[in-house]
Amino acid sequence: MATNNLRNLPRIRLCGPNQTFLQLAGSGQLPAAISKIQLRIPRRKTTESENQASKQNGYLTFVGAAMCDIFALSAGYKYTAQKYLPIFAEKARENINGWGIGFFREGQAFLEKSTEQVFVGEQVHESFQRLARVIDSRIIISHISCPLSGGWHSTHNNPFTLPFLDHIWLFVNVGKDQDIDGYQTDKEPRIEADVSAARIFEYLRDQLISHAEKYPYGTLYVALRECIRKLLSDYPGLYTFFLANESVLFGFSNSRQLLLLKKSEKLGDILLVTSVGERLSPDEWLAIEADENSQGKLMAIAGPDVLYLDDI
Repeated sequence: MATNNLRNLPRIRLCGPNQTFLQLAGSGQLPAAISKIQLRIPRRKTTESENQASKQNGYLTFVGAAMCDIFALSAGYKYTAQKYLPIFAEKARENINGWGIGFFREGQAFLEKSTEQVFVGEQVHESFQRLARVIDSRIIISHISCPLSGGWHSTHNNPFTLPFLDHIWLFVNVGKDQDIDGYQTDKEPRIEADVSAARIFEYLRDQLISHAEKYPYGTLYVALRECIRKLLSDYPGLYTFFLANESVLFGFSNSRQLLLLKKSEKLGDILLVTSVGERLSPDEWLAIEADENSQGKLMAIAGPDVLYLDDI
């Protein structure tokens, strides 16, 4: 039986950017694709704070608008998230600005995005369901958009991808920060999207490269922790994001609660992480949120295991 208690996991150092620590957890054929899923799960209820129309720190929130939500899956083998991605989409059905899915295949990052609503009529959008059935990857991330997250073209939807430090990376973010929209990177490539998440990703890329140049033998976890601290100093705001390459998934939040679940499947364990307030299954999910005096929680995940989880 898989354990959901992650608090007693040992803290270990992550490998450098040219190393990999992901071990295959099993072999064999992936489960056969299932037929079209139709879900009948109660709608997500927005919180009182989400339903208030107000301006806080220069950000407009909308009456009745749900928050954007993110999802990540990590496994030690190529996994098809045909069960959990549609459930995630159903839970976030009130978000109206589209959706995106990012995954890895043969060392490359791939993005699938749409401006269409993720929930159409009484079921998850067929395109989203189809992708959930056919995408197989050790790491999968997804973002369901709300009006706060950007424009009306799929280019502006999360996730985003950038190559640096000998990896190709995926990034999704939910949160509020207005000042970082003015950040201008001096590195290439640049993300051709006029949204905060793109600027945050470029900022983290630039800082991680600078840190690696100063400390070439440092670890990714320590580097990212220092970069997040600088981000919060330069651009104070509310951040909840996933940053992943083909081997490791990082999660950070100083605002939203993240829910974690380690689940046993036929080919091995998987780890699920989401910002959705409702659990994606009846299992006992572990809630991760920043302490009152903390700058935020940072976690590092490889395969189905949390390697590090602590305040930054």
